[in-house]
Amino acid sequence: MIMLNYRGLYDIPLIMLSLPGSIRMLTKKELFKVPIWDRGLQAGELISIDRFDLEQAKKDLQNQETD
Repeated sequence: MIMLNYRGLYDIPLIMLSLPGSIRMLTKKELFKVPIWDRGLQAGELISIDRFDLEQAKKDLQNQETD
């Protein structure tokens, strides 16, 4: 597991391009509401997490384990 603290809009794409292998990241669900980012996040198979609803976040993670 690698934990990253990114600060800019280009950090995520650069991280995904620079690290080898299959990478999955947790992403706040609000980013999926931005039209251009939504498509990119879905294409990158990033996992949407509700940071304000712990129980929903747990369910989302459990759903990812079964996929």
